[in-house]
Amino acid sequence: MPEGLQVWDESGRLIVDTTTLVGKLLGTTFSEQLSGYLDDERFLRGTPFGFVLPQPTSYNLGNGNAYNATVSNSVKLDFIGNRMRWSLTENEQYYDDIPGYRIYYGIY
Repeated sequence: MPEGLQVWDESGRLIVDTTTLVGKLLGTTFSEQLSGYLDDERFLRGTPFGFVLPQPTSYNLGNGNAYNATVSNSVKLDFIGNRMRWSLTENEQYYDDIPGYRIYYGIY
């Protein structure tokens, strides 16, 4: 007799099986820094992943114009052991006031 979880949709197609990787969101952190890190022992329980959502920021340029800035595409994430490190790419390091960004992280 087979063991494990299997899930089918209403058409009878198998959509989740014992070989399906399902992610688990572990937490979130907010940063306004050029770089940083977070240690979490739970990274050792699977393959860590992360993604960034921007926190849009508008700057008033003083001439009636505004500049909207986000950095979500410019944040590099690295995982080594139980540590997640992040840093802005060189293109975004010119900000005097870095727009904040939220990092979501987990394992699968």
